[in-house]
Amino acid sequence: MLNWLLIIFANGSGMLIAARFFAGLGTGGICVAAPMYIGEIAETSIRGSLGAFFQLFLTVGILFTFVVGAWTHWRTLSIISAVLPPLLVIVFWWMPETPQYLLGKNRRHDAEKALRWLRGPDADISAELEDMQKDVDNASRQRGGILSIVTSKAPRMALICSLGLMFFQQFSGINAVIFYTNNIFQSAGSDIDPAIATIIVGVVQTIATYISSLLIERAGRRILLLQSCIIMGLCLVILGVYFKLQEGGVDVSMVGWLPLVCLVLFIISFSMGFGPIPWMMMAELFTVEYRGTASGLSVIINWFLVFVVTLCFPLMKEAIGIYSCFWFFACLMLICIFFVFFLIPETKGKTISQIQAILSGKRT
Repeated sequence: MLNWLLIIFANGSGMLIAARFFAGLGTGGICVAAPMYIGEIAETSIRGSLGAFFQLFLTVGILFTFVVGAWTHWRTLSIISAVLPPLLVIVFWWMPETPQYLLGKNRRHDAEKALRWLRGPDADISAELEDMQKDVDNASRQRGGILSIVTSKAPRMALICSLGLMFFQQFSGINAVIFYTNNIFQSAGSDIDPAIATIIVGVVQTIATYISSLLIERAGRRILLLQSCIIMGLCLVILGVYFKLQEGGVDVSMVGWLPLVCLVLFIISFSMGFGPIPWMMMAELFTVEYRGTASGLSVIINWFLVFVVTLCFPLMKEAIGIYSCFWFFACLMLICIFFVFFLIPETKGKTISQIQAILSGKRT
């Protein structure tokens, strides 16, 4: 809210910089709290689908700003956007705390009420509540700091998986492809307005993320991650070859449609895998005592990597050419295939205890 107010009333660059600072603080907090909250209130059978909704509504929000921003003044967009945070506060004020949090505060009666509200009046919640109580009791006997995470096998493996997913999410080349969207449309012989091009990308991203939320409890996390890095890697290789040939003076007009197809496939595969799943698994992989610390660290690393890629991509493009940038990200996607195949556990339909057993080396 403060971010948008500063932008609305900005009379210089100082206020705009301050606005972005507060936007960063708020976004960072949401990226930690929202996946954690979803992970703690969701039933095991739908935890993945609900977790994917975090990324889905991020893409909806981005699409909203693309559409509104294309035809309105930036102050008007800021005024419209400033209405949304108070609405969230009003609506979310009536939402219950998570049962695990309440149990951790020795408020079992309130935890039971919250779980009853979440599951419905006719649901049998006794077994689930007892499982939560056991998790909280185990958490109370352990320290959840960074040192404890790195010295215990299961949380250490969970942290490696979470940070690895965040790394490959940002080094998938998603920002490079999006930055080069207009060039890709032009290569296809399109004279579409750049604003319309970004809206098309936003629509594709939103639809694909929604499809991911439908598939994630059927196909599983690992298969969606694997298809994501394989298809993205292939698209990056093809884009690199296309722009290398184009730069070398080869007539590529006959296949001008190829980079556009690669763009669409890349966005779809990212949105169905590495877009939503790292955020969702961040909340799935850690037990109660480690979740806050580990999630905070994962989000810090994620946004630091966003900064690094955003800063370095234009410099890389100038130094080695756009085609080499695409090939660099393609090589990382090849490494990512092995990372996902050998390290990432399948968490579909598994309880926290079962996930911890897998991370400890006890395959189930």
